[in-house]
Parts: sequence; C-alpha cells; structure tokens
Amino acid sequence: MGPAPGRPSLSELTGRARLAAAAALLEAGDWMAAADAAAAAPERDPYDEAALRVLLRAHVMGGRAAGALSAARQRPRADAPTSWAPTPRPRRPRCTPRSCGAS
Repeated sequence: MGPAPGRPSLSELTGRARLAAAAALLEAGDWMAAADAAAAAPERDPYDEAALRVLLRAHVMGGRAAGALSAARQRPRADAPTSWAPTPRPRRPRCTPRSCGAS
C-alpha cells in the first residue's frame, strides 16, 4: 500500500534526508562523506539536480574537478533528446503516374 495522496513516499523522504546530510557534511568541510551521500541520489532519482549540485561542489572542494565533470556527464539531462523521435507523416506524391504523363 502506497502513501496517502499528497504525502511523499518513504524513498522520497530518504532521498531528502540524504541530501540534507550531504549538504551539512559539505558545509562542515567533509567533502568525501558529502560526495558519498550525494552519489547515492542517482539510484533514487537520476534527475535530482540538487543532489548533483552538492556532488559537484564536494568534488570541487576536494580538488577533484575531473571527478565533478565525470559525475555531471553520467547524469541524464532533462532536456536531452529521448531515444526515439516521432517520424513525420508521409507526404503524398504531388502527382500520380497518370497525371505526370507516365504511360
């Protein structure tokens, strides 16, 4: 049985708590623990930008700019094209074999 309408699920609450812990660890200067806490977010929600920001800040604080770039590239982007694109409707030919003069 799921949560009542309008109430967050247990996984959402856990994700929020991890994010708050990661932000607090980052403010305290423990960038490694903050990065570990924020890195768990993609399993829950790959589009969680707040967790990505904390993760990037933790990597940069630790002097790991390449790690920040790698983490940013591994996350899907909300505006990225999907794996499929709708095909345009087929166009009708302007002329038929009879009207184009073919016999």
